[in-house]
Amino acid sequence: MSGAVARDMILPAITLLAVAQLLVQLAFFLHLGTAPEQRNNTVIFLLTGLLIATVVVGSLWVIHNANVNMMPTQMSIDRARAKD
Repeated sequence: MSGAVARDMILPAITLLAVAQLLVQLAFFLHLGTAPEQRNNTVIFLLTGLLIATVVVGSLWVIHNANVNMMPTQMSIDRARAKD
């Protein structure tokens, strides 16, 4: 707000700090890492992320296909109103 940081650097700085905070929380609070006792947590976390990504991408794909196939944009209004 005071102009101490350039306006075009604020969003990248916030993003970088958010990623750093995420990594710290994953390592210290969720105990994710490569140590043998932490591998189960890490694998479960990665598989959960994969499952969520699959559901989101699949939902977006279905919504996109429904929009393309159910919304005739090339049809005129008179043709849409015709009952044939």
